[in-house]
Amino acid sequence: MKRANTLLLVLWALVPTAGIMAQPVIGLSNMPQVGDSVIIALSNQPVAPGTAGADQTWDMTWISAAEEQYFVYEDPAVTPWADLFDDATICGRSWEDYYSYYHIDATGVAAVGYAGVIGLSDTFTMDYSDSELFIPLDYSFGDSHADDFAGTSTAAGFSLPFTGDVDFEADGYGTLILPTGTYENVVRYHFFRTQEITFGTTTTTTKEQWAWVSSDYRFWLLLMEENFDGFSTTPLIWYDKAPLPAVPVAIGSAENYSVRLFPNPVSAQQSLSFEWNEQSNAVLTLTDLHGRKVWQRNMELKPGMQSLSFDGQVDAGCYLLQIATEKADHVTRLIVSE
Repeated sequence: MKRANTLLLVLWALVPTAGIMAQPVIGLSNMPQVGDSVIIALSNQPVAPGTAGADQTWDMTWISAAEEQYFVYEDPAVTPWADLFDDATICGRSWEDYYSYYHIDATGVAAVGYAGVIGLSDTFTMDYSDSELFIPLDYSFGDSHADDFAGTSTAAGFSLPFTGDVDFEADGYGTLILPTGTYENVVRYHFFRTQEITFGTTTTTTKEQWAWVSSDYRFWLLLMEENFDGFSTTPLIWYDKAPLPAVPVAIGSAENYSVRLFPNPVSAQQSLSFEWNEQSNAVLTLTDLHGRKVWQRNMELKPGMQSLSFDGQVDAGCYLLQIATEKADHVTRLIVSE
């Protein structure tokens, strides 16, 4: 019996525990979705990504926020350059009104185009003839990927062909500590991107990026970059101030997690609209990211388009709008701009 027990102990010691062996996997549920609004803290500090490897603890509480900004993820069909980038499944619009068009599916995240306005009226575009798959899906620690891309940039009446490549590696996993809290099941990826633009002569630009994504959330928790434009290097650091869960879960039902708001962002003086599908008595409550109630109103909702206004009573910032009815609560993010 003693020998048998000893054998069992030896066999048990050889069986890895889930806590030791389980590695987080980043997949489609961790990518942004149409309707997402993300508030970020931008830092002007030097890039310091820390150590690669397994079971890391990245303590990034040293990052200080110089300003607060946002990204909004929209249906490409409602954006100004929808016809040019018809392969896109989602469009990210920044606070500077720059539009990033992506095709996201189970194979990965591919850039298909970028666009925006320079100055008062001049438009710039980057239109890919060969898209840039810069994040493969699914990925976990140790995975790597490489892709070549090509296309044409237009600006100020000139068309400039570009080519390039990106090398991706998931180089670490563990725990990320931000000024907003501690996040588990995090995978860090690191990629290096090179692009060549030809206009008489060839200019080479590079981007080195580190990004931390948790299997428990969607969107990037933290991103660091060093961008070389051919002349100088510019750092970039930002983190998500209130990450959204990877699987939408509302107070009522996951199916009704959010209501689409238009426009979003909205100014404090604008009217806000949303579609509703039933007769309801509702309480609408706006809370800030610290959980403080800043606005509330009772409304009788009818099927069709609804309209409401804050009448200048709400400051610029990122909020959660809760629409509470007899049947369920619906929660979505809202950004109020100046």
